[in-house]
Amino acid sequence: MGTADKRFVRTGDIAREFGLPEPLARRIVLEHTRLTLLRSAGAWGVLLAGLAFAGWLALGPSSNGDLAVKILLATAFVWLLTGRWLAGPAIRKAAQDRSARAQGAPG
Repeated sequence: MGTADKRFVRTGDIAREFGLPEPLARRIVLEHTRLTLLRSAGAWGVLLAGLAFAGWLALGPSSNGDLAVKILLATAFVWLLTGRWLAGPAIRKAAQDRSARAQGAPG
């Protein structure tokens, strides 16, 4: 796993790096991020920890609903970022395969 595999994946970077149209790169990134979010224990851990903390804030002894909503929003954002980061190698592999297929390489 090289340095390129550890960077955060952006749609524009994938499109430029592999010579793919932007809509195709976006579709690859979204699909592999979704699959990673569904399959990764780490991503589920982030989501459940955030939901538990927000629930505790909303229903706990101090009952701070405004902060709980902010924590819920932050949890959703961090969950998506976690999925995108974890999906990076799969996204790069799929983009490389799609690029090779578009250029007529076997495989």
